[in-house]
Amino acid sequence: MSTAQQRLHREDTLFQLLNRLPGEDFGQQPACASDEVDPELFFPVSDQAQQQIAAAKRVCASCPVRQACLQFALHSDVEGLWGATTQQERKRLRREDSVAVAA
Repeated sequence: MSTAQQRLHREDTLFQLLNRLPGEDFGQQPACASDEVDPELFFPVSDQAQQQIAAAKRVCASCPVRQACLQFALHSDVEGLWGATTQQERKRLRREDSVAVAA
């Protein structure tokens, strides 16, 4: 399935999951589910990765479920940008968290 086919819709499982995440953001529509947002932004390709990442992070910055989305991504092995973080950034956050817990 191409990332273009991964656009979030209200009936999609991912959209429903994001709307059910606990916390203050419960029940809000993810910014990435907007019809104005291209889902390709959240799955950057190498030749335009930095531009896509920056654009995706701008969408995430105003998202009402950003924190819940990030928590989900930190506890899951998901690809793409989630909660305004890349896979590499989430790996670093997990390492930092495990170091802090061990200390």
